[in-house]
Amino acid sequence: MNSYHLSKTYGSIRVLSNINFSVKQGEVVSIIGPNGCGKTTLLKILAGISSPTSGSITSKEKTAYMPQSHALLPWRTVIENLFLPSDIIGTPRKQVQRKVTKLLSQFQLLPFAHHYPNSLSGGMQQKVAMLRTALSNGSILLLDEPFASLDALTRISAQQWLAQLRKDLDASVILVTHDIREAILLSDRIIVLSKRPAKVKKIYTVSKKSANRLEKELTRLLVD
Repeated sequence: MNSYHLSKTYGSIRVLSNINFSVKQGEVVSIIGPNGCGKTTLLKILAGISSPTSGSITSKEKTAYMPQSHALLPWRTVIENLFLPSDIIGTPRKQVQRKVTKLLSQFQLLPFAHHYPNSLSGGMQQKVAMLRTALSNGSILLLDEPFASLDALTRISAQQWLAQLRKDLDASVILVTHDIREAILLSDRIIVLSKRPAKVKKIYTVSKKSANRLEKELTRLLVD
């Protein structure tokens, strides 16, 4: 996926200005920036939910978008929520049954297949939502602060779970987060946006050796 000179304006308010970046196959890229700078707006443009005022996106891959809220349908059980993407496009459930069951088993959710979302913990709800996003057949997962509402211990577990899911699906991930450590832990690269109107302030490549230095530098960038 490549974005070229993306800009977005709502009336007289400029939200995004000349955003350029690329995402390689299998790569995890985090987007961080100050509150209200337009991170969610950018993600919605990449997902095709919103249109840029100017600029363009090129991609040979299909995207799948997960909003900040897990958005699980409360009247559907876990497995029925996972069948939702195939139900929407009219694919017979028999064709995806094996894949759904395999993912539920692989990520320790099979015992909860026939539970309703309100009976699950917050972490499990987020896992189901991410699985549903993955089952949308998108090879680029667009995740908007998927762990923001979780407590610290559940968040760590969910982060590890996402890393495993991405490897198993061989998917690319674009992740919006406010958590610098989360971005460093999960990402191959980190895109730092400026205050609104957001521009790409800097792009970092993440390595184990650079983790400590990166945390300090990213903290400084976000405060400036």
